[in-house]
Amino acid sequence: MDNVRLIAAATGASGVPYFLRMLKHLENVNGRSDLILSPGFLKVAEKESSETIVPENLEGTKGLHRFRLLDHANTGAEPASGSAQYSAMIILPASMNTVAAIAAGLSTNLIERAADVSLKERRPLVLVPREAPYSLTHLKNFTTITEAGGIVIPASPGFYHNPKTIEDILDFVIDRVFQHARVPLRLLDSWKG
Repeated sequence: MDNVRLIAAATGASGVPYFLRMLKHLENVNGRSDLILSPGFLKVAEKESSETIVPENLEGTKGLHRFRLLDHANTGAEPASGSAQYSAMIILPASMNTVAAIAAGLSTNLIERAADVSLKERRPLVLVPREAPYSLTHLKNFTTITEAGGIVIPASPGFYHNPKTIEDILDFVIDRVFQHARVPLRLLDSWKG
C-alpha cells in the first residue's frame, strides 16, 4: 500500500536543483509520484544542471518510491480527474506563468489542470516560486491561490540550521514543502528557539 501519492510538477523557472533534490529525498518515502515536466523546465535544466536530464530516466522504482512520467500536454491524464486519489500536488519550481494560469483557473496543460483539480478537491497544492523580486501582479496571484486553498512557499531558505553545503540550503526549502504536502519525512530538526 502506498503511503504517499503525489503529483510532482516542474515548470520553466529557475530552481532545477530543488526539484532534483526533492526527487532524491522521495526515494526514502514509501509511495509513488506522478511527474509532470513542462517543456520550459527541460530548457532551464540544460542551463542549471551539470548533467543532461533525460525525463524517461526519472521513471521507475527508486528506493521506496515509484515514479511515473506523464505527458505535460495530456489534459486527460489521471491527475486531471477529481476521482484520482492523491495526497498532494507540488509544483517546484513554479514559474510566474504557471502561477498566473492557476490563479486565473486556466487548464491549458496537465500541470494547470491538476492544480485546478487539487484546489477544487481541497487537496494540498504547494507552489514554490523562485522569482525575485515579486511584482504586484505576482503578489495578487499568490493571494488568489492562497485564498483558494493553495500554499505558496517561496524558495527562500533560512540559515538557522547552519548549512554547510548547497544541498543543506536546498533541503531547508524541501523540508518546508514536505511538511505542507504531508510527506512524512523530515530533513531538518524543528526550530527549538
